[in-house]
Amino acid sequence: MAKTLLTLIFSASLALIATAQERDSICDATIDPAFELALFINPILAATGGADVVQCPDGSYFVAIGVTSIQGSDAKEQMRQLKVGRMQAIKAIAEFIQPSKIDMQTTLHETTEVITQSGKKSGNQTKELTESTRTTIEGMITAPPQVGVWKSKDRQLFFYAVGKKLTH
Repeated sequence: MAKTLLTLIFSASLALIATAQERDSICDATIDPAFELALFINPILAATGGADVVQCPDGSYFVAIGVTSIQGSDAKEQMRQLKVGRMQAIKAIAEFIQPSKIDMQTTLHETTEVITQSGKKSGNQTKELTESTRTTIEGMITAPPQVGVWKSKDRQLFFYAVGKKLTH
């Protein structure tokens, strides 16, 4: 029992240190206090976005973080950040549940034209390379509620987090 309690205290201490370090690398944060540890316990997820189930001392949490660039500071841009950030978080949930299907097609079309006029030959050669990529994700998702928004310290990226507590 004492060993389990000591392990839990050690884990909680490490998580709080990681959370404090992550909080130093963000600004303009509005985060649900119940999710602060869950959002920053995985520094890679917090810095790059995505979705994962994270283990905290008080239980398991599912979190998804969407990221978008900041392109200004007016009200219209702030609304865009919220919308795009939310869609990126939902996309991360969909990819977590079922990976994306990526279709790629490459086509090379070559044309050579030789013209003979008054005994002189001239030519024209054309090459056209066409590449297309399509990403498809299918599924019905009920997105968890927003649990936090923040910006990177350099104010270049906006983060939008959704989450749900899974276990106690």
